[in-house]
Amino acid sequence: MQKTKLGITIGLAGAGLYFLGLISFFPAVLFAGYVLLYEDDEWLKKTAIKMVVVVIIFGLLGVGVDMINNIWSLFNNLIGIFGGDYIQMPLNVANICNEIIAVTKAILMVIMGMKALTLKNVDFKAADNIISKNM
Repeated sequence: MQKTKLGITIGLAGAGLYFLGLISFFPAVLFAGYVLLYEDDEWLKKTAIKMVVVVIIFGLLGVGVDMINNIWSLFNNLIGIFGGDYIQMPLNVANICNEIIAVTKAILMVIMGMKALTLKNVDFKAADNIISKNM
């Protein structure tokens, strides 16, 4: 089995990228940068890029949900200026959406990490399209 310059298998490095991306973004990006700069294996390089793209996609989804919460607050502040009553967001939708995004990201990253151990990929069309357009 092919090994990286660190002495670990390529599959383990790919899995490590996904698991690190699940735990913390900054160290994951540093490891992805190392892979892109110093490793020769194309599959591992694509895995590094895919991990970063997946983390960014889920981050942007979270930002989108937070924007809905901010727009709701702006709406309530405008109503308050004119003497209206504060309107509660129904069922705390923003928090529920953020939790769904977090759980979905965690499940996807674990599955992708487990598949990477055997040098296989999980099809994630949003990330795959971005990668194919920019590589």
